[in-house]
Amino acid sequence: VSTQSTWVRCCMYDGSKNWLWKINKLIDKSRSCNLCLWRWDEAIYHLSNTRILLIGDSITRYQYLSLVYFLHTKTYPTLDHGLCEERQFKHWNLFFQYTNDLFNRTECCDCRRNNHTDIQENRYYFNPTYNITISFVMWSFRTIKSYYLPPQDMNCYNNCIIGQCNATSLNTFKDFVTLLITRIQPSHVLCVD
Repeated sequence: VSTQSTWVRCCMYDGSKNWLWKINKLIDKSRSCNLCLWRWDEAIYHLSNTRILLIGDSITRYQYLSLVYFLHTKTYPTLDHGLCEERQFKHWNLFFQYTNDLFNRTECCDCRRNNHTDIQENRYYFNPTYNITISFVMWSFRTIKSYYLPPQDMNCYNNCIIGQCNATSLNTFKDFVTLLITRIQPSHVLCVD
């Protein structure tokens, strides 16, 4: 694989709502970084036959959505795609449906948000051509409330309708580790606290 990737300057999270990566704009030189923008074929080469599990908050969700969008469409998302701006939707379930529809039945979205305490967001993406599985589990307020256990083949789109998945309640983090991680069998785990 060629190493002709593009390196760009980026802006890291500055504590405000403007946390998004600003490609080719360096806002705060003291907090700058270099970010490699992989070409799609390079990303596929490195991610083929992997199972990645991302556990975290909303920022981790946006990382998941951006990565899956890139892998699925072969292009990087732009700010007008709505991936990272759920506030433009009148209800969370509309955001969940919109982002889920972008991936053409390759993602299960075990997602619902009815109020500030009834929040669940677990997403499962599978690319059978390259055998890439990327899963995201929302870990808000240090709890994982419930889960939808995807089938072994990760073909769960029709079985998990947004806001209506037959999720099982979790009593402990051990339940999560034992049941969900055993099913997903990740090769890589990223947990952001």
